[in-house]
Amino acid sequence: MTEFVGLLFHAAGVSRAQERESFEPTAKYYHAMDFLLYLREDCSYVADRVDPFLTVLYHPHDQSRIVGIKLKGFRFLFDQLRKIVEHLESEHFLPVVKFIEMALVAGMAEAYIDQNRERIKKSYDDARGLVAGVEFDQRELGFKEAA
Repeated sequence: MTEFVGLLFHAAGVSRAQERESFEPTAKYYHAMDFLLYLREDCSYVADRVDPFLTVLYHPHDQSRIVGIKLKGFRFLFDQLRKIVEHLESEHFLPVVKFIEMALVAGMAEAYIDQNRERIKKSYDDARGLVAGVEFDQRELGFKEAA
């Protein structure tokens, strides 16, 4: 259990046993810090910041096992994706993998990419695999729905 998630459960009056029973993998947007966090496992993690957008979260005892991702600047990524995809505002749930792909495109600073190309490619490929099939409810971003 991450300390942050544990604190949230504690604040809600949920016991440790209930925490473990109630955990479900989920993608959650944190508005104040503008990031999307997806955790597949209920555990602590080692964070590897890949670039300004993507941080890959690994299991602390098996760093070949990804347990989550953090996408920073998520609102920016969403706005960029919305410019490209016309029907985006009419959809409530969006595939998270599209944001991983948008982050990869948006994060293409040539000098940085050239020096770290293989590590970045592997991290983005791993992140895509982790969130394949995961959806995000864009209503969490606070847009007003079209009438």
